Formats: sequence, C-alpha cells, structure tokens
Amino acid sequence: ISLNEVYQAYNWILKHAKSELNLNIKNIILSGDSAGGNIVLALLYLIIAINLYEGSNIKLPDLVLLEYPTTYLGKDNITNSLMLSLTEDLVTSTFLQFARDSYGGDYPNFNDPFFSVIKANEKIIQYLPKMRFFVGGKDPLRDDTIRCIYDICKYDQFKSDVRGYELIHFAHGFNSNDNEILKKYSSDLVYAEIEELMKEKEEKQL
Repeated sequence: ISLNEVYQAYNWILKHAKSELNLNIKNIILSGDSAGGNIVLALLYLIIAINLYEGSNIKLPDLVLLEYPTTYLGKDNITNSLMLSLTEDLVTSTFLQFARDSYGGDYPNFNDPFFSVIKANEKIIQYLPKMRFFVGGKDPLRDDTIRCIYDICKYDQFKSDVRGYELIHFAHGFNSNDNEILKKYSSDLVYAEIEELMKEKEEKQL
C-alpha cells in the first residue's frame, strides 16, 4: 500500500506540477532515510519495471539520496553490524523486529525486491539513476547498506553511478543528531552531491 501511494504521488507531481503547483520541474531528486530509503528504492524498481514491461516512459529521478536505508527485511538476517542492535539505544533488536513485522506482517517472500530492496536483479539494476548512499559506521543496518551498494556495482558492464559514504562515528538516524557539528557534516555531504548534479547539468547546457 505504501509503495502504491508513493507511486501515485510521484506520477501526480510529474503530470500536474505545472498546472496545479506552478512548478516547472527541471531536476528530480528523491531522498529517503531508514524505512523511507526502502520505499524510494522500491519506487525506482517499480518505475523501471513499468517502463520495461508496459512500454511506459516515466521519468526517473536525476539523483537519489539514501540515508541509512533499510534494504533487507528477512527474519533470517544476520550480519556483523546487526549485533550492534544488542547495545544500541535507538535501533534495538526488539525495535527492528517490531518495525519489520509492522511493515511486512506475515508476508513470506523475503526475496521480493519490492520488499527487500537488496534483492533486485540485473534487469532492473542496469536502469538505476545516479545514487548516493550514506550510512553510519555504528548503524546496525550498515552491512546491509554496503551489500546493497555492492550488488548494484558488481555488474561492471552497467557502470552504475553509485557512491557510498560511511560516516564512521555515526549511528542510525543521524539526520536527527543533536550534535550540531556531526549533523552539519552529514548535511554538507548531501548538499555537495546536489551541487555536483546542478553543475553537471549546467555544463551540459553550455
């Protein structure tokens, strides 16, 4: 349901931004953190699948920014970084299980790429837009994020434009960090990527 709602909203913006909001869209940047990162990736897969198999031409975003995304929702998930959830204050093992059950319920297919976005195949991956991942070194979901980056980049022939940033001393949810210095550091990385996109667009127009 969440994915369908986001897809409908995305399409509405593409079709009605000018007439209803008086916006002339030149660049699209999507961003999502934690569970929002999962939804953004699933949205990309859905758009690509519809374009491929239904002959549509839905515009993909120019840049995707994913902060500490949730990429795998299987109950069998065991990684080294996941052990941090045993001592973490925010993303505890109990909270992770609760969040997964709240979103997926009894859905049995952990390999569904629209559910566990790390499971996308090469037919989808080759069409992904420019993507940037940001994850904390102290995040229980760190290893899943790195696995997702690796799975996208392992198809060398696609030359996917993907970068991953590991913020060593950051935990999950660093966008809400009370430490202004750390918060500014992560924000500056995001802004730098947006500025780079804008610069590339300007150079192509010259």
